[in-house]
Amino acid sequence: MVVALRFTRGEDGSGVMQSTAMRSMVIAIRVLLVAMLASVAAFCVFGFLATFEPLPWATQWAWRAVYSVVGLLSVTAAVWVLRPRRHRRAGRRHPFNTDE
Repeated sequence: MVVALRFTRGEDGSGVMQSTAMRSMVIAIRVLLVAMLASVAAFCVFGFLATFEPLPWATQWAWRAVYSVVGLLSVTAAVWVLRPRRHRRAGRRHPFNTDE
């Protein structure tokens, strides 16, 4: 097994060695997390559709609210996990940072 090392800069400007094996493990964890969040969202869609069965009115709306909130949170979390990461360059100042 060949493991390539890559030299990157951390946020504090220090150099960090990062292996391709570690990078692929991070990608695998992100994919698994998105798969779990997608399954929760799919379950919430099924549960939301199940609330259209004959139930008391208050119960229907309570479950619809629960399934909607949990489903939207899981979709939002999956999008957040999948978004590309932006790494700040060393020495670059944040525009809202007031520390001098």
